[in-house]
Amino acid sequence: MALFVLRGHAARSSSGRRFAFANIRHEFYQTQRNRLFVVANKPYTSFSGTEQFKIRSITTEKEFKSIVITALVNEGWGPGLKDAECFMACDPTAGFVGELNGKPIACTTMAKYGDSFAVGGCCIVNRKYRGRGYGKEIFDAAVASAKPSRSIGIITGLSLMEEIHKLYGFHSQFYGAFFVFNIQTALAGFSELSKTSPVKIKRIDEVNLEALLMYDTAVFGFERHAFLKKWLRMTGSHARVAIDSEGSIVGYTVARPMFVQKGYKIGPLFADSEPVAEKLLKAVFQELLRQQDTAPVAIDAPTEKATKLCERLQGKRSFELV
Repeated sequence: MALFVLRGHAARSSSGRRFAFANIRHEFYQTQRNRLFVVANKPYTSFSGTEQFKIRSITTEKEFKSIVITALVNEGWGPGLKDAECFMACDPTAGFVGELNGKPIACTTMAKYGDSFAVGGCCIVNRKYRGRGYGKEIFDAAVASAKPSRSIGIITGLSLMEEIHKLYGFHSQFYGAFFVFNIQTALAGFSELSKTSPVKIKRIDEVNLEALLMYDTAVFGFERHAFLKKWLRMTGSHARVAIDSEGSIVGYTVARPMFVQKGYKIGPLFADSEPVAEKLLKAVFQELLRQQDTAPVAIDAPTEKATKLCERLQGKRSFELV
């Protein structure tokens, strides 16, 4: 099955001290860059010569939504409500569609962050056409678009998908899981640390946006200002920022509504310490509860610290990630 999934972005620690959740369908916590050289693929032609598989870029937000977002929904991944708008702002060349005799049957994404880093996203082939090499063809094209000079981060499932990526030269660095929370249950699991932490939690419109963008770049490792300016203020989202006693940003998070299913996804959640991470999460959960919104909340936890926090908050571990 040609299904490679990344929910969102990549991240790396610039200081080694930050506690981070990254979002995936939405993020990946990177400490080492590995170069990957792949030759661009040619259009696929079947043995009969009557079918031609062509890969092209997705050029509009409407097309990204109708092809990529629809494919994610059909696979049950529940993308964010405004993901198409945000990711097209991040990289207008990120999306690819594979067409068999003019009919879209596959899609993938490869979001480029400058000249040195890219994040491989979903790679989905229509179930009817799997097992015929189309997934490999479109994935090869996406990787080739990142050029040899870029390192590539991907989050995928364990077992078979991990081994397939290793054939491309990828190296497994972090293991985590995807968690789903009941808000009321999670609120009962927060420790005293979240109550006693001196940091203040503010809304996005109460902080200096440029300072927040600089903080994200320091944690994520690469600039993504155009993306964040939309991501932080998308309709229906809840963004919170942690400020310490000296007025410095020490963490932030965003919860965004899902496209179809009622619920939210959190990502990123970046924080300088576990108490800060707790306080940010707690603020978002309490806000949703105040609005009488008890829909489930999902988080990708790609690090050991993040995983342990999710377990303590009694999140339901849905599947394993690498």
